[in-house]
Amino acid sequence: MRSMLIGVLEGVVMLLMVSSCATVPTEPPAPGEVRLLRVKFTEVMAIRQALRYVVEITFESDGQVDVSRACFFWDDHGPYCYNIMDISYGKGTIRAEVGTPAFGHYVLKSYVHYIKDGRPLRSNVVQTSVEILP
Repeated sequence: MRSMLIGVLEGVVMLLMVSSCATVPTEPPAPGEVRLLRVKFTEVMAIRQALRYVVEITFESDGQVDVSRACFFWDDHGPYCYNIMDISYGKGTIRAEVGTPAFGHYVLKSYVHYIKDGRPLRSNVVQTSVEILP
């Protein structure tokens, strides 16, 4: 019994190590590519239902890129896409407004649409946990 428990724990540790390594970018983005790093609400107060809030998406890219829209999923509901409010290439931040759903706990997932070599592309997805209050 004890050896089986140790085997299971070793398996869990290995799985966590592999999944954590897979999520960390290991090389710089290709020219013209956008790689999102994280998404967060800029508001420090409580996030309430049925309102619009500014979110900040941190990214890295090789030079300036043409980002057109930011899209969001609340759990599996979406995508809800919005125009970009502003983009700072020096800081690597994109700001956009997003509307909030009904109260509860959600995972907010985000990606952006951008143009590379005249072709529309979609970035990777970043996510954060959000508690929406009534």
